[in-house]
Amino acid sequence: MVSRKIITAQDIQELYFQGVKEIYIDPDTMLLPGAKDALKVAGIKLKERDSRESIREMIREICNEKKLDPALCDKIAELVLEKISMLGGD
Repeated sequence: MVSRKIITAQDIQELYFQGVKEIYIDPDTMLLPGAKDALKVAGIKLKERDSRESIREMIREICNEKKLDPALCDKIAELVLEKISMLGGD
């Protein structure tokens, strides 16, 4: 079963009050109609990110937290993405 993230108008309002100016979503994110309207009103820009970039970013965050070598992290990301492709993913 595919897990989808749902963004509501209330989520957008909270982001607005936190001072967020743009948000990134991936293909598995669903924006409810009220959230789309709230984005316009709040002036928050919506940017789409493909799932490959999301995976790469997640690996970078983990590597930064663990203070791992960036070159090693890039290699890990490439190997993970290659494995996903072989399994029929993105």
